[in-house]
Amino acid sequence: MKKKSLLRILSALLLITLLLTGCGPKSPDELIVGRWVFEEDTTTGFEFFSDGDAVGFNGDDTYEANWSISEDSLKLSNPYGDDMLLMNIEDLTEDRLVLSAEGQELVLLKE
Repeated sequence: MKKKSLLRILSALLLITLLLTGCGPKSPDELIVGRWVFEEDTTTGFEFFSDGDAVGFNGDDTYEANWSISEDSLKLSNPYGDDMLLMNIEDLTEDRLVLSAEGQELVLLKE
């Protein structure tokens, strides 16, 4: 009888621990995945995929890219690797991305 009670308590504690561990903060690589539009122009933005692929869009025009995050920097490059853009990540939350490059600040919102 006491063994069953102890087993139930240990099982409950294990379940709670697993649930709390799974609710930790997301990494930048997880937060950036999704479709982002510029705050001032919602027809322009980026869509980031979890496999490192991205699509830039401006109205009906689209551009393929690859992305990676290293510390506080976002690197975008074309699929051929011969053109690259490096931006500082100033802020990244579930619904807001602030990038800066060459003195300009870009604010994007997640759709």
